[in-house]
Formats: sequence, structure tokens, C-alpha cells
Amino acid sequence: MKILIAGGSGLIGNALKTTFIEKGYEVGILSRKKKKQTGYYFWDPSNKLIDKEALKDTDVLINLAGATISEGRWTGKKKRILKESRVLTTKFLVDQAKQYCEQLKLYIGSSAVGIYKDGGNQFLTEQATIDNDFMSDLAVGWEAAHREIETMTGVRSSILRIGVVLSQEGGAYPVFKKNMILGISPNFGSKLYYPLVHIKDVVRVFQWLIDTTQARGIYNLSCPTPTHHLEVFKWIGKYGKKGFIPVPAPKLILRLAMGEQSEIVLRSLRVIPERLLKEGFIFNYGKAESIIKDLENTNP
Repeated sequence: MKILIAGGSGLIGNALKTTFIEKGYEVGILSRKKKKQTGYYFWDPSNKLIDKEALKDTDVLINLAGATISEGRWTGKKKRILKESRVLTTKFLVDQAKQYCEQLKLYIGSSAVGIYKDGGNQFLTEQATIDNDFMSDLAVGWEAAHREIETMTGVRSSILRIGVVLSQEGGAYPVFKKNMILGISPNFGSKLYYPLVHIKDVVRVFQWLIDTTQARGIYNLSCPTPTHHLEVFKWIGKYGKKGFIPVPAPKLILRLAMGEQSEIVLRSLRVIPERLLKEGFIFNYGKAESIIKDLENTNP
């Protein structure tokens, strides 16, 4: 089986690549940098360039491409980059797949739980209300671009709305730890939940989609027990031996400092992976404590 990954140099892409190679799959990586390494193929979606050899004999196409949303203030220029790197890049990739992936069986596109409206203490399934701000509109456009693959005969497709992926290798977890200076953690109130998920379970869900031939459509990808934000810092304090002292942090100050981008931190997303659970996927790390305990026990 050949698996081609767009966005393979990111946190999730690297984890998938390592696991898939260990399982004996042939893995291709679309890279914006020209590399001489086996399995890497150059592409430049902005200029509609792609190495056609990458697409040849591909069975599974995984699209994780998109500029990091948490880096850099959301200026007009940054917003354009975020949109183009997701929507236009995905449209180009899907168009190329339709032309050159003659044996494609499965397409998996990434999206984000940030598509949902702030739910406070309410649980959010795949049927939850979608917001109409920039973060949500970005995800809506991204998903629409993914769904263009559905016109390709014989291809099964899924979109994963991914939560906050925790890993020692990067992403949010090192940031959480860095922000706990002397064990002090910010307390943003009682109605703020984070949709955490262990990187190991993320990889397992991608494998589950490959193996489960009836799986298709939109899935939330976060652990079954959404986590109050103070719980995150509590367990980091315990297992990271940092201590835990919550200190009130007014949301208004963060909004003034970060502008729209503060929604990444302050939007309460008590997300439930309802479809995955109903269709038989079992998470190995179902709660924040088990995720953080494992990360700290495997701390390099």
C-alpha cells in the first residue's frame, strides 16, 4: 500500500510517517523543499507545481497541509496565508488527485474543532453549531475543498476535526509547560474546556480509518473526556513536578493583547468524538490525566 502525505513535516505528519514505515507501508511525503531523500516529492501548490510521480500508484492520500494557525498575529496578510495554505492548496491537491491518482481508495482531510461555536459547559458532537468568525470560516472553507474529492468515483473520504494534539515533540504541550512558571497556571474561569488528544491516539485513528472500510464523513478527533483547562495544568503540575497554583487571568486582557487570535486559547470546546465512539474506536488515552502521565513518563 502506498500512502501519500501532504503536510508530512508537521507534528502529526511526522508521527504518521514513522508509524506507517514501521508497518511496512510505502510512504510518500509532499515537500515544498527539494530533497534528495527517498520518498520525498517536491510540490509548490502556490504555483501549481507537483511531481506527478508522487501521485502515481497512491492508495491513500492524507492531506494535513496548512500554515500553523497559532504562530504570528492574525494580520490581514497572515489570514490570507492561513486561508490559501488550506483552501487553495487543498483544491489544487484534489484536482491533481482526480487526474493522476488512478487507484486512489481513501482520502483523509484534516480540519479543526475550532469550527464550532464556543459551547461553554455544553458537550459538542459533530452536529454542534458552527460559528461564523474567522477561525470557523477558515475550517468551513477547508472542509468544502476537501469534499471536492467526493466526485471521484470509487474513493472513500473522511474529514477529521482535530483537537489539541499533545506530544513531547512539539505543538501545544511544550507551550503549556512553559507557561507554568513556578507552577503558576492561568485560570480563565469555570466555562473553558480544551479538546485534548494524545498524538498516539491521533495516529491510531488514521490507521483505523484506513482499516475500517465503512468509515466515511466527518469525525471529531479528541479524547472522550473533554478537559477543563485547569485540569491540564493540574496534571502537568503533578506529573511534571512543577506544582499547581491557579491564578485568575482576566480574559479581557488576553483579548486585548492577542485580538482575534485569543479565540485559540479562550474558546470553550467541550468536544465529544461521538462518531468514533459509536463506530467502535477505543481510545488508549481517554482523559487528560492519562495523556499527561504518559507524556511525562516518556519525557526524553
